[in-house]
Amino acid sequence: MLNIRPWKRLRRFIARQPIVGRGGILLYHRVAELAHDPWSIAVTPAEFAAHLAVLQKCAVCLRLESFLTRRAEGTLPRNAVALTFDDGYADNLTAALPLLETYGIPATLFALSGFVGSNQETWWDRLLQAVFDSQDLPSELEISIGGRKMTWKRPVDATDADMRRALHGQLYDAFASVDTPEHEAAFAALMRELSWKPQLRRSHRPLTNDELRELAASPLISIGAHTRSHPYLARVPPGRQQAELAGGKAELEARLDRLIDMFAYPHGSFDATTVRLAREAGYSWGFNSVASIVPHRIDPLRMPRISVEGMSDESFERFLTVHGIRQRRRANG
Repeated sequence: MLNIRPWKRLRRFIARQPIVGRGGILLYHRVAELAHDPWSIAVTPAEFAAHLAVLQKCAVCLRLESFLTRRAEGTLPRNAVALTFDDGYADNLTAALPLLETYGIPATLFALSGFVGSNQETWWDRLLQAVFDSQDLPSELEISIGGRKMTWKRPVDATDADMRRALHGQLYDAFASVDTPEHEAAFAALMRELSWKPQLRRSHRPLTNDELRELAASPLISIGAHTRSHPYLARVPPGRQQAELAGGKAELEARLDRLIDMFAYPHGSFDATTVRLAREAGYSWGFNSVASIVPHRIDPLRMPRISVEGMSDESFERFLTVHGIRQRRRANG
């Protein structure tokens, strides 16, 4: 007869051990109400407030630095959470920060140094504006993007909304397939084809440099880097990767007069070369968008984050439960 007592003792022993490196790093981008959000990168202010209320009730919300330190020490609670934002939209200051202050929950912004302080929207926002705000789409369109010809013809019997979604999807894939320096010439051609002139919308503007400093001065906010121009790093040569990694870091350090040693990979795109170059650039921690709680053993430059945008408070609470994060709240830190 099988003696199950040793297995029971082992199970009780494992259950008593500290769960090192668990918890979740949550990924946000924007707190705003958008007419078009094909990637679901925004939560409304009401949705974000609901998320924070759930977290305040059932999680230990830590500064990212504290989360990482306690993970290394083996004292990270199972229900620990750290919040992060990518890019550097102005609504991180005007909409997100007041709610973070209300609930007393910290967050880290990974700022795109070429976007923050500029008078230009991101390339993906300009693309959305071009397709959805232009008056009339041509019957066919042909432009060169990074030396590659892209052609599009108006679908037969398609509604205007379906036609614009189809064109946007094709253009986005074409723009995403080439490095960011190739975009401007393609945008110029697209403007001519659509008879469209871009405008910097208040709803899509970046933080100014002064606003970045104001955000960084908050005791709830930490700042990390996110490259200069948001390329798919794993798709570009090592020299370009190095310039984006080191350049974004140096520019933020100059603006904020502080060390920047945390980094988030744009699009979650990285490979072994990217990780090596990030380490050489002086980063101690790197964060991707692999949807996972933080595992027991992992390279500190390959830390996973979980996107929780687009979740209602009920689905957000279920998500936390499934990932073992939803427990009785102890204390924020």
